[in-house]
Amino acid sequence: MTSIPVPHPDASPGTHALIIGVSDYPFADGPNASALGASFELENLTTAARSASEVAAWLRNEYCNPDVPLASLRVLLSPAAGESIHPDIAADLSGPAPATRAAVEAELRQFRYDCRRNPQNAAFVYIAGHGIQLNKRGAVVLLHDFGDPTHLNEPIPGTVTGPSVGTASALILGVADPSQPDLLATGPAGRRRPH
Repeated sequence: MTSIPVPHPDASPGTHALIIGVSDYPFADGPNASALGASFELENLTTAARSASEVAAWLRNEYCNPDVPLASLRVLLSPAAGESIHPDIAADLSGPAPATRAAVEAELRQFRYDCRRNPQNAAFVYIAGHGIQLNKRGAVVLLHDFGDPTHLNEPIPGTVTGPSVGTASALILGVADPSQPDLLATGPAGRRRPH
């Protein structure tokens, strides 16, 4: 399960969150590395999944915005060996929820649908892991199964690719133009709950 239940009425505006943290790259580092993955000379990270779980825990436990309360929380984590994640998030996930190509594609589809259900919804996206900044408005994030030879030249639907960008389990992000109506991130910024 990657969606963490949050109490929120479906029809009212809310914040929809997608949190991805990738520290483990089995096809790029270690005994299962493919030739493609190994050619990038990437090593597993030590804190990306933990950092993402901390952000998810903050959203779950402390985020407080009465105009757009937390409506959905989707979390995909690929921790490296020995890396711990926030205990509240580990308990909520109740098992592995790796940020694989298939999982990210499914969660992105539902995330976009949920964000568009109400024009006053807010979108919150946090991604930690290896990546490449393409330009001021776009980046590539490498997913858990980056380097998997079965994913070569298969872009994730709904993303932008270019001729110089490999698509072996990479999520290609673009920064939305705020003047466009398709912008998912709307609504006021969140505030911390008073203690």
